[in-house]
Amino acid sequence: MKNSVFETVVGGVVLLVALFFLVFAYQSSNFTHFDGYIISANFSQANGVKEGTEIKISGVHVGSVIGQSLDQDQYTAIVKMRINSNIKLPIDTTASTMSEGLLGGLFISLEPGGAPDYLEPGDKIIYTQSSPNLEQLLGKFIFNLSDKDK
Repeated sequence: MKNSVFETVVGGVVLLVALFFLVFAYQSSNFTHFDGYIISANFSQANGVKEGTEIKISGVHVGSVIGQSLDQDQYTAIVKMRINSNIKLPIDTTASTMSEGLLGGLFISLEPGGAPDYLEPGDKIIYTQSSPNLEQLLGKFIFNLSDKDK
């Protein structure tokens, strides 16, 4: 009888600790649901951008990528984004893919312009810039160093 009560108490403690870790993991994951509007942008390269990639303005999370596809006419990546509904973006907003650091992931940085008109749901950001491919940059740098040695 004593073992049964002890096992029940230990089982309850284990369940409480597991519940605590689940709540902690959920809160620290920065998972938020946005009731926002959807816009898109075409990028020449969208390497590393995937569903769930953060969209930031001045380093503040304002949305996330919800999908991507290929524009078969221009051969560019179409990135669909959900932007928080309380953020109004001017029509001359620029979108850039940025790295969080040397080993960090990518995010999309939005730079709002100064136009008086705003993007509406379904609109497209016209001005985009893809981040340079780090492997290509390193390859060019090493190739240029080897050419100077000759």
